[in-house]
Amino acid sequence: MSDPSVFQVWQPKYAARGFATFPVKFVARGDKLDKVPAVKHYLKLGLRASTELTRRFADADGVGIILGARSGLAVADIDTTDENAIADVLAHHGPSPLIARTPSGGHHVYYRHNSRQRRRVRDPYWLERGIPVDMLGNGFIVAPASRSPKGTYCFVQGDLDDLQRLPFMRLATPRIEPTAAAPAPAAQPIVPAGHRNDQLFRHCMRWAKNAQTFSDLLDVARCFNTEHCVPPLGEEEVMNTAQSAWKYTEQDLNRFGRQGAWIAAEEIDCMACDQDAFFLLAFLRRYNGPWATFMCTNTLAAKLGWTRYRLTEGRRRLIELGLLRRVRSAGKGQPALYRWC
Repeated sequence: MSDPSVFQVWQPKYAARGFATFPVKFVARGDKLDKVPAVKHYLKLGLRASTELTRRFADADGVGIILGARSGLAVADIDTTDENAIADVLAHHGPSPLIARTPSGGHHVYYRHNSRQRRRVRDPYWLERGIPVDMLGNGFIVAPASRSPKGTYCFVQGDLDDLQRLPFMRLATPRIEPTAAAPAPAAQPIVPAGHRNDQLFRHCMRWAKNAQTFSDLLDVARCFNTEHCVPPLGEEEVMNTAQSAWKYTEQDLNRFGRQGAWIAAEEIDCMACDQDAFFLLAFLRRYNGPWATFMCTNTLAAKLGWTRYRLTEGRRRLIELGLLRRVRSAGKGQPALYRWC
């Protein structure tokens, strides 16, 4: 019997820490060695599907791991053998306990994804400084201990356990361009007494993820207070509000600008033995707000990879628990409609 492949050995190790991986093959094209996922839909793989791949790819020596909000990973890809570049990246984007070396002599510095990072090949900040650094916030990378024809990927600082305690990457500059999640102060209306604290807090929460330091966030808070609060709040209130937003962000509790599904503790407790109902509840809340009227047709079963019976039972259970109610029965040419209770 042949020895297990790198993917067979390392996939369970990554999975044990909550990260789904997939096999990668190395394809030579002239002088370049391309890294190609060996499976389709690799960006959507869960842990179960990832584990099943170990039986199909007994000869895969490349381990791929996705980047982005799904995995919670972002990477600074340093494409130079000059180790001073690592120090520059750590000084600018913040320290990281996990660094890997690539076969070419470059390095991958791992960070936690902040939910809005994107892929920036030859990041402008580093391009101006003559250092080849790519900021990778989506796509995938080849992870240790992959073995390519040119060498092995390996950790040179930290180990797999550090994947679960990575810090956020500091942004290149705190003065970023406004986004839909962080509107420019000028776009905000005048905020009267009675709403100032709430609106200031929301504004700080939207900007906190993009501030490099607390001082930058405090500047944003002061600017909003001066330009939009009538009359302006006192300095102590502004300071406390900014500190609160900063603390939420440091603890990864800042949900502003992120999509998801909130489920109360008592709902989790009452569905401990109804896992299908629990997942269906989370899926429906992901796409439907608290006052929405929506469909939950049997065709949803195919999207979830369920049988129709499994879907109908999960839906029936949500209705039985008083979490979902039918507001219109299905009829000829019209589906049933539902609302939250």
